[in-house]
Amino acid sequence: MTNLGNFSVEIFISIIHTPQTAILGVGKIKEEPAVYNREIKIRSIIRLSFSFVDRIVDGVLVVKILHLLKNI
Repeated sequence: MTNLGNFSVEIFISIIHTPQTAILGVGKIKEEPAVYNREIKIRSIIRLSFSFVDRIVDGVLVVKILHLLKNI
């Protein structure tokens, strides 16, 4: 995991270095309007990126992990 949110970076793509197989990039939490329950509300939004070696990690697993994080 790489967190650049504390440096006010909103979104970035992490680079994988050997022997890593995956890395989660975490950006700054930002208040912005978003649709929630069919209404526009101010929400805390965080941008995540997930870089991975697709020869080792199945992309479906990555999608499931990001979906789980979104629901949390």
